[in-house]
Amino acid sequence: MSDYRKAHVGDLTLYATDLPPGSQLVRVCRDASFAYDRMIVVIECDGEEGRELFLQGWIGEPLTRSQWREAKGDLFAGAKVVVYERVEDDGTVRLVRAPI
Repeated sequence: MSDYRKAHVGDLTLYATDLPPGSQLVRVCRDASFAYDRMIVVIECDGEEGRELFLQGWIGEPLTRSQWREAKGDLFAGAKVVVYERVEDDGTVRLVRAPI
């Protein structure tokens, strides 16, 4: 899992993750306005199969593989794979790699 720091605040636990240079915040808007209801932190990096989009985290529904494929021409032209971590019910972490 990504490196993080945590703090207990009352009955809450806060997790902080450092983001590397080149990280981008992608906002998902429903129309031409800048009002958004979802956002995704994306780190574009070189991987074994070419340029990867590592999704550090998101708020709201994630985008589908076809949505990433459609957006990559305008936002991430060289991207070949979307990568993210998924925490399973048993607490293990699985790395998901989805070609786009």
